[in-house]
Amino acid sequence: ALKLMKAVFNSHPSLVSGIELVRLVTLNSDLAEAEQITKKLELFYPKSTEPALAQSYIAQLKGSRSEAEEILSKAYKANPTNEEVAIRYINLLIESGEKNKAKTVLNRAITVMPQSPYFLLRLARLKSEEKQYKEAKNLLDRLLKLSPENIEAWTLAGFIASEENNTDAAERYFREAYEKQPENDTLARYYVTQLLK
Repeated sequence: ALKLMKAVFNSHPSLVSGIELVRLVTLNSDLAEAEQITKKLELFYPKSTEPALAQSYIAQLKGSRSEAEEILSKAYKANPTNEEVAIRYINLLIESGEKNKAKTVLNRAITVMPQSPYFLLRLARLKSEEKQYKEAKNLLDRLLKLSPENIEAWTLAGFIASEENNTDAAERYFREAYEKQPENDTLARYYVTQLLK
């Protein structure tokens, strides 16, 4: 497969064949060659974010989180409306323990892409971890208006209401989540636990 993909890429270096070749070379544990291919792709397709995403992944495989963060930061600044780049950058910041920086990027991303359920939920989670429940609830209200089927949002709202000792609201949120997915054992357990309270 690797030889075939190299032949395809060398004869017709498309973005799709290049990214597939990077994937195969990476699976073959040749990170230096994978990096070289991503650099070629960057030259051939300067407007695409795919090479930068691949480079950040390779940097993480090499154990260089700071390099991956630098690559994604640059890609995000160049493409602030690219949801995938922003998501990967935010996730990396959170994994690195840089929650304040992640919140800054999240707030910017929400300004640019206000309809994104991912950004609203991620920021609501960070706010709830910091016990900023009012801000988290405002974000969840926005999210549930946009995406009323979002189970994670209903569940997080239930946990926040529970933390605030608002048992009626917690029961309502957990019931809503359970009724949307009655086959989900975890949601059933949350709802039953709340009822027992």
